[in-house]
Amino acid sequence: MSSYCLVRRLILCGLCGVCAGAALDAAAQDQEGLPGDHAAVSDLKDSGLTSGFRDTDGDGMDDQYESFFGLDIARDDSAEDPDSDGLPNVVEAGLCTDPFVLDTDRDTWPDCLDMNPLSRAYIDWHSPFFWEDDVYYYPGPDWWLGAQKSSNSTWVIYLDRAVLTNDVVMQVTFLDTQRGALYVDVLDTNDSSLADDVSGNLVEGSGVPVRAWMNIHLGSHPEVSGLRLRSGRVPVTVYESLLYVDMDGNGLDTDQDRQSALGLGVIHEDYVPETSDGTGFISRVSATNESIGTLESWEERRGDGHRGPPSAPHIGIIYVDAQIGEDSFPGRSSRRTGTDGPKKTIRAGFRSAGAGSTVIIKTGNYKEDMDISGKSLTVVLQGDVNLSSRTRQVPATTRRQLDEEN
Repeated sequence: MSSYCLVRRLILCGLCGVCAGAALDAAAQDQEGLPGDHAAVSDLKDSGLTSGFRDTDGDGMDDQYESFFGLDIARDDSAEDPDSDGLPNVVEAGLCTDPFVLDTDRDTWPDCLDMNPLSRAYIDWHSPFFWEDDVYYYPGPDWWLGAQKSSNSTWVIYLDRAVLTNDVVMQVTFLDTQRGALYVDVLDTNDSSLADDVSGNLVEGSGVPVRAWMNIHLGSHPEVSGLRLRSGRVPVTVYESLLYVDMDGNGLDTDQDRQSALGLGVIHEDYVPETSDGTGFISRVSATNESIGTLESWEERRGDGHRGPPSAPHIGIIYVDAQIGEDSFPGRSSRRTGTDGPKKTIRAGFRSAGAGSTVIIKTGNYKEDMDISGKSLTVVLQGDVNLSSRTRQVPATTRRQLDEEN
């Protein structure tokens, strides 16, 4: 991992173990009024995750962090990088990010290129991981308090309205069950419904997994502290939810906009919600849902290996370096290390990158075109990258060069 990546995130983002702990402390102090067991942040604080640093194996990572994410508290695994995002476990621990997921907040920007890797609230309703007594624990923004589910018929997301004063976009991924129904209700601080079915039935009956977006108008409704997904008589499988603040409706959250304003953003080829106005609690962003794969592709990913969510493709980083690379290398490392190392050509890098992957192209003369048509990739140019004479401009789905030190 380069010093650029680490310094940019620690200084500009301000995310470190101490800051993350302080944010949880502050949130926990504000949530004594939450009903029952819904104060997920308070529960997490009380469990000791953020109190009393203990490091049994002396690897620089708190035992609670290692146990929570499934690392080994009995050996030094600080230098390992199981998600291949360029951040070793000890750095992930300092940032409170998931060491097994390349993109912790699922904003499509890899953690190592994201100034705030916890800018979105991600809930994996369908996973066996991170759930205890139907309460969900996972890193996220300070305005998100946690989530709870009940009998696969209701799914509730709790928000800290002292912190969150803007509208949010909610993305919901579910099985579009025939004759099914899925509604959104809004709740107050006492867990009582302020209004039921403010979204209309999200189900269209296509029979395949789909994704729906909606704007939650919290700015004009400070009384809303919770969002509840509720199925009808025919059960509907809800896979995941994602919440983020997108004030200008460009598909990027507020922290991504700030990073882009500094010239350090990562442009990705993805769905960009349209802007939507509304005076009620919720307005649908798109008139129809987006199909995102087959039922089999989602079910087979549930619980495989570690904790990769069904929604996230098996993404990773592929490095391309014309100076030291070989196309026979896997491309998972930016340096030559035994049988691993960067690809030599852009063409080989793109071939090796699965949908949703990030391809990082290092300084060099490539004399080839950069054609990513038909591919869903994030492309980052680092240093002086010279392409063929026909490639006059960087494609819209790539990002301008980043002057990154190796």
